[in-house]
Amino acid sequence: MAAATALQPSYSQLTPIHPEVFKFVLLSKCHHTARMFLDDEIVEVNAGVTLATPRDMLLHHYYRGMCLLGLNRVASALACFTLCFSAPAVSLNAIQVEAYKRCLLCSLIMRGEGPTIPKYTAPCVVRHVKTYVPAYTELVSACSKPSIRVGLSNLLMRHAVVYERDGTLGLVKQCTTALATRCVGLLARTFMTLSLSQIAAHAALPAAAAAEAHLLKLVGSAEICARIDQPRATVHFVVRSVGHNTHAAVLAMQASLSSILCLNNRLSALQTQVQADRHYLSRIGMSERPSQWGEDEVMARPARERDLLTL
Repeated sequence: MAAATALQPSYSQLTPIHPEVFKFVLLSKCHHTARMFLDDEIVEVNAGVTLATPRDMLLHHYYRGMCLLGLNRVASALACFTLCFSAPAVSLNAIQVEAYKRCLLCSLIMRGEGPTIPKYTAPCVVRHVKTYVPAYTELVSACSKPSIRVGLSNLLMRHAVVYERDGTLGLVKQCTTALATRCVGLLARTFMTLSLSQIAAHAALPAAAAAEAHLLKLVGSAEICARIDQPRATVHFVVRSVGHNTHAAVLAMQASLSSILCLNNRLSALQTQVQADRHYLSRIGMSERPSQWGEDEVMARPARERDLLTL
């Protein structure tokens, strides 16, 4: 950690030591020790100063996402894994495949569906990455089927060895729990009263007792508001009013605005830097260079010759 801090020209620059820091944090299972580096936003890679390579960048995003998962920061981990597998590439990398597996699982936990592949992702990654993760794409399909409980049980039994080998079995189990949580939340927004057995059937839970335990956990974490009538085995969902005029809401809004303004300043600085780069200017100059054949002259030539000139 001291070496990574000493080699950094600024807190926003990546060094080859950063992925090693996260790697040792993962091996020691002391995820809390990486908080200082997890809070830094790495947005610059200067190979001429820090000697960082594309592999260092991929490993940094992958290991950083793994550390964030260890701290249960799933949304931030999802962003890191997305940055990893969508990085520019000319061929598929094993690091990107592993990042895509965990990105898919994080997306299932957060949204209940597969990840959205950014438009700028390399075509080689888009074409081939799904062929290497059939056990995970089947998991996405199983979560979207009506018979969720049967499909997931069969899938976990069939691919348990694969998930165990990849070290993702814990995340897969979290996907099933998150799926039940999402179903209960949808029921709370749709119905006012339901029986525990009905909730268990809709949320793919084994019994009414499991539904009650799940509800108590959600109510305790303030995710939903509900009142359980144990003698009748029914649940009454309560609509909770959300106020945005509190002091905490104002502070959260101010923090978000400050973060957005800081990001805007960084993007403006990077845009100015790119526009002054000689490689970028030469590339733009080549793309804007006029053709040596005029349009009228090209159209006047025979069709076959005109096609060759256009190409």
